[in-house]
Amino acid sequence: MLKKWVTRLALGALALVAVVSGAGLVYEQWSRWSTARAFLPVGELVNVAGRWSHIHCSGAGTPTVVLGAGWDPAGSLAWAQVQGELARVTRVCSYDRAGILWSERREEPRDGIRIAAELHALLGAASVPPPYVMVGHSLGGLLVRVFADRFPGEVAGFVFVDSAHPEQLERFPPEVVAALESMSLPPAFIIKAVAATGILRRSPPSLPKGLPREVRDITLGYLPRSIVGMLGEDGATGVIKKQAAATGPFADLPLVVLTAGRVQEPLPPAMSRDVARQYQETWHVLQGELAALSTNADQRVIQDATHYIQLDNPAAVIAAILDVVTAVREGGPVRSVDE
Repeated sequence: MLKKWVTRLALGALALVAVVSGAGLVYEQWSRWSTARAFLPVGELVNVAGRWSHIHCSGAGTPTVVLGAGWDPAGSLAWAQVQGELARVTRVCSYDRAGILWSERREEPRDGIRIAAELHALLGAASVPPPYVMVGHSLGGLLVRVFADRFPGEVAGFVFVDSAHPEQLERFPPEVVAALESMSLPPAFIIKAVAATGILRRSPPSLPKGLPREVRDITLGYLPRSIVGMLGEDGATGVIKKQAAATGPFADLPLVVLTAGRVQEPLPPAMSRDVARQYQETWHVLQGELAALSTNADQRVIQDATHYIQLDNPAAVIAAILDVVTAVREGGPVRSVDE
């Protein structure tokens, strides 16, 4: 009798899990349909090799500024406080990499060479000719380097916004590496499960401060879809770092390196203030090495900004990009903030 009771209880529990999961799947699909109707693309969808990619271009003039986000579910919208001002001076385009926001997923692995080729094809299909000033935040900085290496005659200048460094994990002190690894993502199959069953939508992670309300709403609405695309990039991060490390230097092309002056508060539980100090000290050394990629460079530490400089101090990002645009147009040195 006891065995039969345990068996029935187990079967009942499995049935309950199946019902709840099924309801979650239905809820998630309905939510995705509602999100797609409520939040239409801010730019245009361009067919590239049979898949739709989203690009948002505004303004007129040359060179064209291409804004590349980091590992960020806000995608093209991460630049919402920057793009409008830039468009007053020159043409500027933000875009969503495969699987993020309005861009359809594409083949894996999501390494830097593949992503660079897809961006190049997207710019061509959207009739956005070079020369380009490539802007990259965080992971986007590595991708910018790969793009410039693959298409060297088309890139006229760079802005790195607290960009990742190919050797950062190898160069950080052990205490910093341990703290960062403790904050690593759960296994991909778990993230995909919570994204597919509505759990991620009901209990979303916190987003960076400074995102405009509408951008936050759109980002959260598309998050269960975007996170799957981002997982592909996360799985290829090691390859992307190696590909970026093999690039450069970039001669005398105008380059501005923007470096965060402080870490995000409150600190993660695994990161003490001493570990945060070690992180920041090493980070500034690595950022200086990025500035050495060009003989025509200026590094600027934005003291009031955290990693998301484009949110904490968008004016500093706008100024840096316009300084590089001016240097490209005049064929001269990039302006230094000390001048």
